[in-house]
Amino acid sequence: MKHMAIYLSISVMLLVSIFALVELQKTREALAEETEYREELEEEIVTVEAENKKLKTDNKKLDDKLYQVKKENRKMQDILYDLNETYKVVMNSEATSNMVVSCSSGLTADMFERAWENLGANNFAGSGKAFVKAEKETGVNALFLAGVSVLETAWGNSYLAQTRNNYFGWGAYDRNPLKYAKSFKSMEHSIMHVSERIERNYLNRGRETVERIGRRYATDPYWDRKVINAMRRILRASLKEKEEKLKQFG
Repeated sequence: MKHMAIYLSISVMLLVSIFALVELQKTREALAEETEYREELEEEIVTVEAENKKLKTDNKKLDDKLYQVKKENRKMQDILYDLNETYKVVMNSEATSNMVVSCSSGLTADMFERAWENLGANNFAGSGKAFVKAEKETGVNALFLAGVSVLETAWGNSYLAQTRNNYFGWGAYDRNPLKYAKSFKSMEHSIMHVSERIERNYLNRGRETVERIGRRYATDPYWDRKVINAMRRILRASLKEKEEKLKQFG
């Protein structure tokens, strides 16, 4: 009986141990599965965080692009407004020479180049950027500058334009034009120089209209009208098919 009791006791202990081992194995497997699950979850979290970071970066890029688009739209609206105002003043058949030249023309460099091409004014090809830059830096209307230049050089064909890059007859006083006329390094230099002088010697002294500038700039009593006519030709040539659309604004 004593041996039987010991045997039973050992058997029970073995069963308990086996059961414990089985449970331990299950626990280990469960822990292993949980660890694997956590690792997969952590990987997913890392992936999601990376995607979120990328989305934030993409959103910022989109916001930046949207800001630039809005900025360009505002710029284009300003250009269209200035161009419309220029069109109404210059193209009006009843327009006088009282046009104030200290205002934006609304013309772009490309529009000037289109005008030169349409008018066959090859001597002015490539000058669009210079006229626009002069307007931006001095406040002198670019279309007015171009009109004066066209008039004073017979569309860039004058002797001074061809030999001295003097595209405004600057300094060419009637008593001896060739002696006093200024020479310039380039057409661009000529445009900027004259624009700065018009700002300083005319606009800053209250001579802001084409007519008032003409009184001192030239001896020709019809100079202002001729400048306006040149401006009309340039503006019309720069617009082409857009002219009818602009008429609807007025």
